[in-house]
Amino acid sequence: MRALATWREWPVALSDVPSIVCELTTGRTNRNYVLQCGREQYRLRLNATNADALGINRESERTILDALRPLACTPPILYFNRQSGFALLPYLEGRVWTAADMRDGRKVERLLQLLARIQSQQVRVPVRDYYQYLENYLQQLKRAGHPLTLAEGAALEKFRSQWQRALPSWEPTLSHHDLIPDNILETDAGLVILDWEYAALGHPQIDQRCVELVVAGWSASDQRLRDGDLVDQLIFWLTVLWEKVNQLSS
Repeated sequence: MRALATWREWPVALSDVPSIVCELTTGRTNRNYVLQCGREQYRLRLNATNADALGINRESERTILDALRPLACTPPILYFNRQSGFALLPYLEGRVWTAADMRDGRKVERLLQLLARIQSQQVRVPVRDYYQYLENYLQQLKRAGHPLTLAEGAALEKFRSQWQRALPSWEPTLSHHDLIPDNILETDAGLVILDWEYAALGHPQIDQRCVELVVAGWSASDQRLRDGDLVDQLIFWLTVLWEKVNQLSS
């Protein structure tokens, strides 16, 4: 693995090349491995090769994680190698949440309290332009010869027109954009939220609504969301188009 060959550059005390303990099975964007480095363990993240296609901004991710360090609710990036396409993070012991945790009212209240603290942070990253974000996905599908059906295209354009008209009605806040149980870790020190690569300044209700969908047993691509409010529709189209674009590289 090319990433391991750079171990002497890592800002951690190592006397020999790290060894791979196992590959983590959660997450669909990147590949993650647990490394043994002497007595310490770390997480090696091999960044998705189609990150640009998926709309990932690694610089924004690093800025956001740095800003959230005082809250101790995210794993910091210890080392980032753009050329080799990987990042080194601490490996955190804990239990990954399941949908059952999301249906526990007391646990959800803890999560929502943490989200409120996260959203109160001031971070200098771009505001997510959802119209252009979806347009990027659309253009990739067209170039690959997999455009939306006429019905899908008409429904999406109707939503995007409504979205543009509603823009002045909300103030952007720091949003994770992928708040599913797999990205929530219960540790002895409290909740940790993982995988911030899709984070940006975004709609203030999108993360809370993602939690509500899990509680209700709905997937983010549930067709019923197309008939919901604008946030429901936004989640639906972001999810559906992400799935289609991600399949282009498989």
